[in-house]
Amino acid sequence: MEEIPVDRIAPNFADVLQENGFAFLEGSPDPSFALDSSMYLTYVNPAYLTFGCANGGLSVSNSFTGIGTFIGDFMREPLRQFYLNAYGMVIKDDKTWNHEYDCSSPKLYRRYLQSSFPLKGKGLVVINHLIEERAHKTPSASPIKAHYLNDKQLIAQCSHCRKIRRQGIEAQWDWVAEWITQPPEEVTHSLCEACTDYYYNDLQSTLANPQ
Repeated sequence: MEEIPVDRIAPNFADVLQENGFAFLEGSPDPSFALDSSMYLTYVNPAYLTFGCANGGLSVSNSFTGIGTFIGDFMREPLRQFYLNAYGMVIKDDKTWNHEYDCSSPKLYRRYLQSSFPLKGKGLVVINHLIEERAHKTPSASPIKAHYLNDKQLIAQCSHCRKIRRQGIEAQWDWVAEWITQPPEEVTHSLCEACTDYYYNDLQSTLANPQ
């Protein structure tokens, strides 16, 4: 396995990837990362940095400084505990876990399959594979704050599909493309009913019984 820059891998972790058959991630187009057994970030592949730059998470590919950071610090509620619980079970039970999720841009609907693989007690590898990409079928609503501010003057955005809750209309969440790249200061994160039912129907039990 060729030498990996120190801003992308923890000391001695290249051997763990090599021993477990994940050296191929260096050339993979799938954004991928690895965690140690305490769920601290130990590796990201080039595709992870490319994705981060393309979606506003990084300014340039060599600006990444996250190695050694607890993975929970990169996450927001209400899904933070869901993922921490799932990753913890992968490490504890030594079993693969698969989960589909949305990660759309203002112009494209994108759905990924996230597969988490245990590293024999030394952590896990997470591979994010694009399984669908197309133009949005739902037209964008106008970014009019008065339509979305709740009684606390906050705007609820679904953490999964990134739609915005429409106030005064039960269970209506609008696609507001302009607020994907430039969310308003009032944004807070939640889950819409559709995503909760389809992707996270066990979320309540997850939150009630964290690892």
